[in-house]
Amino acid sequence: MRGQWANKRDANEADIVADLRARGYSVEHMDKPVDLLLGKWGRTWIAEVKMEGAKLTKPQERFFETWRGNKMILRSTEDVAEFDAYVREDKT
Repeated sequence: MRGQWANKRDANEADIVADLRARGYSVEHMDKPVDLLLGKWGRTWIAEVKMEGAKLTKPQERFFETWRGNKMILRSTEDVAEFDAYVREDKT
């Protein structure tokens, strides 16, 4: 652990990243405060990858509460599909 942020990768992250890239997202791995930086169509999002049932850590909760940008938690490739549908619908 470095500082208040753990640097362990979730087992589902590789599948989620592969799915995001297959859908045309730029994906950059981050160590803190969240796992991924995503970009598509000139827009940017941050994402935390969690295993099903896992909760945000206290520092992650505080970060998510105060972050004023686009953010999400991704637990599965089904979550990626829902996120992508939202992005496509919201594209202006």
